Amino acid sequence: MLQTLRKNPQALIFAIILHLIIAAVFFLGIQHHEDDVDPNQASAIQVNVITESSVKNKNSTVKNEDNPIKRDAGVKPNHKGIEPRPINRVNKETQQLITEKKTQDKKVAKQREKAKAEAKRKAREKAKALQVVKEKQEQARADWAEKQKEKKAKEEREAEKEAKKKEEDQAKARANWTEKQRIEKAKEEREAEKEAKKKEEEQAKARANWTEKQRVEKAKEEREAEKEAKKKEEEQAKARANWTEKQRIEKAEEERKAKKEAKEKKEKETKARNEWEAKKKEEQAVIAKAERIAKKKADKEAKEKKEKAIKKKAEKAAKEAKARAKWEEKQKEKKAKAKRKKEREAKKKAKARAKWEAKQEEKKKKKAEAERKERKKAEKEAKRKAEIRANAVAKWEAKQKADKEAKQRAKEKALKEAKAREEWAARQRANQESKAAAQQARAIALGNWGRRVVRHVMPRWQTPPGSSGMQARIQVNVSRSGYIRSMVVTNCGNATPSFCQSIKEAFNRAEPLPSPERDDLFDENLNLLFKR
Repeated sequence: MLQTLRKNPQALIFAIILHLIIAAVFFLGIQHHEDDVDPNQASAIQVNVITESSVKNKNSTVKNEDNPIKRDAGVKPNHKGIEPRPINRVNKETQQLITEKKTQDKKVAKQREKAKAEAKRKAREKAKALQVVKEKQEQARADWAEKQKEKKAKEEREAEKEAKKKEEDQAKARANWTEKQRIEKAKEEREAEKEAKKKEEEQAKARANWTEKQRVEKAKEEREAEKEAKKKEEEQAKARANWTEKQRIEKAEEERKAKKEAKEKKEKETKARNEWEAKKKEEQAVIAKAERIAKKKADKEAKEKKEKAIKKKAEKAAKEAKARAKWEEKQKEKKAKAKRKKEREAKKKAKARAKWEAKQEEKKKKKAEAERKERKKAEKEAKRKAEIRANAVAKWEAKQKADKEAKQRAKEKALKEAKAREEWAARQRANQESKAAAQQARAIALGNWGRRVVRHVMPRWQTPPGSSGMQARIQVNVSRSGYIRSMVVTNCGNATPSFCQSIKEAFNRAEPLPSPERDDLFDENLNLLFKR
């Protein structure tokens, strides 16, 4: 019931408010009942009752007043202005008092009869009103009890339905969770296999790409090396052809220059010879003319002149021979100079050739050194690439191993998690079962204790008359010593207040109550049903 109330707090609030209203109505009814006048009880009226003793006391008082000497012997009465009362006056007053007493008695009797009639009338009206209120209360209690019964039955049905639904939901949730875990596990395994396959394909593709790339790079390097070697050979052949062509051009230029110089020299020699011959012819003409003139002028002088001419001719011939020797010397010097120049040029060419050959040799050496360095560099690069390849392969293998280990760890982790989930589910089921068993055992122990308390109280229960068919529910909290800490009638049902009160009195008479089998039940409230 408590679980049902926890699930439906609105019902708990409604029940508390309804109990408070019933308690207030019950309290007001009791208070109203206490305020009513009992028809068997007379109303409080102040009456002065005159009895014979009071009359005698009154007479003695009057006598004492009439006999002041006897009342106070030590004091002389002062009769001045005081008239003594006569005896007949006392009798008259006594008769008057008796009459008044009778009148008062009649009046009191009349008032008593009137009060009795009024009290009876009020009692009848009050009884009638109480009967109406009681009928209304009984009807309200009956309606409320019926509603509570229907509500309780409905709540119990809803609780059973909710519990059944909850169990079905839990079973469905467990089945869904198991199916979901199985699907997720299968999906993870498929994804892991797919990922592993994809990684293997990527790695195989990477290896193939890397191998192809290495092959392409190697072929490219070989083509570039061949191209470079071919280019170097072409450059060297071109350089050799250029040098040969240059040497041929230079040689042809030198031959052309030599021919030109020879031609110029020959032309100069021919011109000089022509000039010399022309000059000689001119001189010969001049000489012939002079000879003719001389021959004509004088025979005498002709001889001298002839001699002079011969001498002059001899001198001129010597001069010409000298000039010729000088020209020949000059030509010889020119030839020697040309020869020296040619030798210098030949030496220069030889030196240039030697220099070019040395340069070519140096180039060859440099080329060989470069090729050696290139080979060394290529070997180093090949070694580096081989190391990179080996490292890449080692890394790939390490990665494969790590992936395999990670996959194994993931698989082991998944198995551990699945095992942990199964263990957790088993623990939860065991806890729920143990909890349910503990609650069931507690409920059984609480029920046994309640039945023992009822059996203990029943012999001490004195039910009021006319209580057949009545029932009431009471809530009791018992201390460890067996005495009642609190006791509340939670549902009086169709019973009267006296019926419910008799249950409380029976509990009070039955103290100390029996103790439960378990100590933790002392904190529980016992909800017990008493019926006739």
